[in-house]
Amino acid sequence: MKVQKKIIVLLLIICFGLVSCQSPEEKAAEARNKEREAAISEEEKQIKILVDTTPDIYRVFWKVCGDKAINLHRKINGGCDEARQPATEGFKESMLMWGAVSQIKIEEDTRFRTTGISYPVVFIKSRGCLIEGASKEEKFYKLREFTVEKNNPVTADDIRFERLSREEKESQIRQQVAILDATRGVPAFGIMGVRVCESLDDWKSSQKS
Repeated sequence: MKVQKKIIVLLLIICFGLVSCQSPEEKAAEARNKEREAAISEEEKQIKILVDTTPDIYRVFWKVCGDKAINLHRKINGGCDEARQPATEGFKESMLMWGAVSQIKIEEDTRFRTTGISYPVVFIKSRGCLIEGASKEEKFYKLREFTVEKNNPVTADDIRFERLSREEKESQIRQQVAILDATRGVPAFGIMGVRVCESLDDWKSSQKS
């Protein structure tokens, strides 16, 4: 027993010695690592809360052919303005919108007047765009503007949407948080972002100016 006690005491002395012999730099590095681990743990917690408490996210696609806007990839996309996932060369990124996504409304941009050409603007009833930040009041929010021939109007059949799974939603929220962290240099747990998709009301107001 005496031998065992001596061994235990010796081990305690060694362990204490190792800790007490840490240099100031090593102690500072250890403190930073602990702070980093705590920050990561808090971020994970906040992301889980966001996934649980925010609305569903929908991916919105479109395919409008007879596109009269500048299109450098007509040989690839056949002259269509089309969103795909993933977006390969010649195709656009789909739009992620807070749900529930339900209705589609198409307005005409009257600020531009070209013979035989129409400028439809598609709005989706939702709670805003993920890239814009936090979800908003349910309204019609702008999806995209198109340029087509008047005899080839954009219709609701050109638009489709699908709800993301919980795993996909979490992935997209993580990406958005990472983007905001990188661009702002501060924690972005609340998903605050730059406004990019205007409401139908705001768009109509801009038409008058």
